[in-house]
Amino acid sequence: MNHEQLLREALAAKATEASVDLTLDDIRRSAGRRRWQTRRRVGAVLAVAAALVVGIPAAILLRPAGDGVSPAPAPSPTAPTTSSSPRPEGLDGIARGKDPQVAYLHGREVHQPDGTTARLPYGSSFVAGFTAYHGGWLLLDDLGGLRQYDNTGALVLRSQTGEAALAVSADQMRTAFVYGGHLRVGIATGMGQGESDLPVGNNARLVGFLGDSVVLNGYPDSPHVVDPGTGHTARVPGLEIAWCTAAGGDLVGGTVDSDGRGRVVSTSSARTLWTGDWVPDAFSPDGSRVLAVPVSSLNEPDEVAVLDARTGTVLARFSLAARDLAAAGRPVWEPSGDAVLFDVRETQGAQQAVLRLAVDGTVTRATDPAPLNGDAPGWVFATRP
Repeated sequence: MNHEQLLREALAAKATEASVDLTLDDIRRSAGRRRWQTRRRVGAVLAVAAALVVGIPAAILLRPAGDGVSPAPAPSPTAPTTSSSPRPEGLDGIARGKDPQVAYLHGREVHQPDGTTARLPYGSSFVAGFTAYHGGWLLLDDLGGLRQYDNTGALVLRSQTGEAALAVSADQMRTAFVYGGHLRVGIATGMGQGESDLPVGNNARLVGFLGDSVVLNGYPDSPHVVDPGTGHTARVPGLEIAWCTAAGGDLVGGTVDSDGRGRVVSTSSARTLWTGDWVPDAFSPDGSRVLAVPVSSLNEPDEVAVLDARTGTVLARFSLAARDLAAAGRPVWEPSGDAVLFDVRETQGAQQAVLRLAVDGTVTRATDPAPLNGDAPGWVFATRP
């Protein structure tokens, strides 16, 4: 989506002076569509809307912060090579590999890598994200609402204002989420002890942890690193919208200009590491690699790639379009950092499955194919760093 479209939506929201309505309406318009698209669209619209509501000219706010360095552009996506020989389409012909090495939701059952299972109040056609919290669960639904359940399955919190994200720290000890305009960070295995609560307003959208801090879009306006305990903020340099963070490091990935080009910046040195036609989407656990999608198909990716996080060099890539596949849910890195998992569906068939893209370029199926369930993911991965 370009800036002209974003500004039109943001101006419509400003006319009512109600950013909460914008959030919910925008998410509801996206209901039933791919979660990948929903997260990007919501974040982009709110970032521009926040600038207008506080009276900052968007052209000024969205201008990337210069760092005095002109980094070499990252390699750009290229069209897949064609061949006259027959090619396998859909999920047929993709070899079966090992099962996912992360927790995932399929139907209403959470499957752990050790084979144990647990049952959630809602299934994968309704849940967009989840994580264990305080002996129970935090769930994001496909309309952007948040629900917290305790260890008995009783509902503790429920919000319909479009929180849109959960985040887990690098050591997996802390969980962050936004509820009712407040950023909450707590010990994942605790029972409420040490939970911080910071008012951030209804425009704030959580991106992820960055060390002991978190990154938010829309608080106070453009992307900022926020200390949840003190409320201290620091601008993320050079990004218009942040999309992902290296939870245990200093890197933030996102988009930079009206063309939607991707960029990775270092918050410790305030330097741009690379800018190019791949948009960062998820860093590996150690922050050395990043899953990315092409600018040209940002909302509905037709290709995915693994890049070196600090240089933007393409390490592996897989064309979804070449096999008549479409992304159906949010991707996740496996704990080893050697492969990324993503749920896909056939565009010309009737199946969906989880694929594994290894950093050496190998692609395998991590699950057996299952019948399509509309546009809803068949598998939803637990939130990870």
